[in-house]
Amino acid sequence: MSGLSIPTLYRLMSRGELDTVKVGRRRLVKVESINRLVGAA
Repeated sequence: MSGLSIPTLYRLMSRGELDTVKVGRRRLVKVESINRLVGAA
């Protein structure tokens, strides 16, 4: 998936439709770990 806007990404993440997000060129980050970081902030 590419070319998605940030609000669309957040919507997919909150619905649980997205498992991983590509950060930078090669790194894949699991959505659940992003949610944990956001919840801890």
